[in-house]
Amino acid sequence: MSEFKKCVIRGYIPHKTPKYPNRILWHDSYKLYLEQMYNTISSIINSRYKKNNIDWESDSVYRDFCILIFESSSKFINN
Repeated sequence: MSEFKKCVIRGYIPHKTPKYPNRILWHDSYKLYLEQMYNTISSIINSRYKKNNIDWESDSVYRDFCILIFESSSKFINN
């Protein structure tokens, strides 16, 4: 019997990470999802941390959020 248990994640589809990922193309492909995640996260933080000093209307905050998600992703673009 093997010492290691195979990790199984229901619904997981593995994708190869592109050799030269393009963040702008990736962002354009997932723009709607990024905006929805951004709005959800901002509303949760605002409701739980009333005294936060985050300017959610700032372009730099949104850009940093998108970069964080991009760096955490597989960088795969679903066509």
